[in-house]
Amino acid sequence: MCPRAHESCGLHHLRAGRDAWLKITKVDSFDAWERIGAALAIGKAHALRVSYANAPWGSVYCKAFSAWAKEMGFAAIRTSDRSWAIALHENIGAITAWRATLSDKQRGRLRSAQANVRRWRLSTGQRPKCSGDLKARAAMHWRHFLSAMKQIPAAEREVLWHQSLADFASAFASELLKTRQNEATRHC
Repeated sequence: MCPRAHESCGLHHLRAGRDAWLKITKVDSFDAWERIGAALAIGKAHALRVSYANAPWGSVYCKAFSAWAKEMGFAAIRTSDRSWAIALHENIGAITAWRATLSDKQRGRLRSAQANVRRWRLSTGQRPKCSGDLKARAAMHWRHFLSAMKQIPAAEREVLWHQSLADFASAFASELLKTRQNEATRHC
């Protein structure tokens, strides 16, 4: 816990994070990303508060966070790096404990927030959440499917379309049934 009062503690973390960001291009280090993550977590809390959001997503939250990042000197950080830095900060105790089990050489290789959070999650058996990459890939494949369907003759396209819908409905119903069975088992 910070020995300073709440407001001055926040300013301390903001300054330390901004200073770390300005130096990060010279020395990409775990300690610097830890300070950046602490500062960005303050911005996340601010954006949640001013946007009245329940979770850190949505256009109003994103606009509030981006405005805060610009005002505080963090606008140049890529959004993905911001997310990794916040995740590092939010799990810093567990990640620091995990890093203590690594050799100096292994720790030396893990300098960025992303590298630390990803390796920690993998080492502790945590599965990553559905990433934007998977969603983007699914959207890309859907567009390819629709494009290919347009090139198939109408009569064949209709048969294929109905078969695709039936396959989807069957797979969806099966997954839904599994989910409900698992929930029913948990409540017993």
